[in-house]
Amino acid sequence: MEEAIALAERSVAKDSTNAEDLLWLGQLLDRAGKGDRAGEVLQRAAEAAPDRSDVILALFAHQVAANRRQAAEGTLEKAAALMTEPQKQLALGQGYEMLGRIEDAEAAFRDAVKVASDDLETHRALASFLVRCGK
Repeated sequence: MEEAIALAERSVAKDSTNAEDLLWLGQLLDRAGKGDRAGEVLQRAAEAAPDRSDVILALFAHQVAANRRQAAEGTLEKAAALMTEPQKQLALGQGYEMLGRIEDAEAAFRDAVKVASDDLETHRALASFLVRCGK
């Protein structure tokens, strides 16, 4: 495992601002149990691509898993403020669900459907959420 981590670290420049590279490295470090280092790298990825929900949500998920709820809530709100509709509502729905804020999650998913009523993905996201909640 240590060899894999060393190879991964060497493949991404220490001063990289490439969100793809940083996201990949951060997720690899997370899976390898290097939580502190993963958090640092994912934070850099989020700073490099503040408008990419996948990057922000990766940082958010890391913070949730690390029991850093307050940081996670702040990350989620910051990310949502930078996103356009319906991605904003979808990210909030997913994030609130991960935080256990089920009523807020449902409201966000329903808002996504309202702002993008012709988009099948938003309907699917709401339907999937409702199934997960047994509704």
